[in-house]
Amino acid sequence: MTNLLQQTWQTLLAHRMKSALAIIAIAWGVISVVVLIALGEGFYRHQTQQLSFLMNNVQVAFPSSTSKAWQGLPSRRQITISQEQVERIKNTGLVDAVSSVYAKWDASVTNEKGQNLSSSVNGIDSNYFSLMQSKFEPTSRHMSPSDIANHTRVAVLGDQIAKMGGLSIGHIVKVNGIPFLVIGVLKDEDSTSFFSDSRTVYIPQTTYRDLWNVKPWMLLMKPIEGMDAHSFRKSVVRFLFEAASF
Repeated sequence: MTNLLQQTWQTLLAHRMKSALAIIAIAWGVISVVVLIALGEGFYRHQTQQLSFLMNNVQVAFPSSTSKAWQGLPSRRQITISQEQVERIKNTGLVDAVSSVYAKWDASVTNEKGQNLSSSVNGIDSNYFSLMQSKFEPTSRHMSPSDIANHTRVAVLGDQIAKMGGLSIGHIVKVNGIPFLVIGVLKDEDSTSFFSDSRTVYIPQTTYRDLWNVKPWMLLMKPIEGMDAHSFRKSVVRFLFEAASF
């Protein structure tokens, strides 16, 4: 063994350049593999975190337009969903939970100093954060059914808005000049989700509709236990089909 090690060392010294290049190549290859594995694992964890609500069997629906003409009506006719229809979906027995989401991207969000923080405001109900599996900073609270019923002026902030404006629980954020009490801040790890929560302000959907008279932008629906996603989607489409009198 000693003789073998001595011969190896002598060979390395005799061919220093080749030996150095070989060592560098081996090291570079190992580092490259480690970096690629780390990047892949990081991407997997990030995407799993972003789409965790879909893994919880939560279905997402966006109102859109028709693809074909029907009984004299043109194709590409816009189809909207009203809050009344959302309430009817809750009573169909198909859903374990449903949340309608209102969205505005040209609002004015500022702190008390007038610093512009964002233009994205979402109106949500008390089911939204549980369906999205959102995580909050300590002392935060969710939007409650009482907030929805009483049209309260409270807000949950994405982490970037909170950092930019120096805002925390109990501070005031202004939406179009109207003050809202901050009751929650999303965690940094959670606010890079599928819907870009980090730059969004969340207020009760009833308060949102007091400010803007619009229809829901998106629905989140979780089917009842035992119903597969395909059957659930077909049932919801059939319900909306009948509600729209097709």
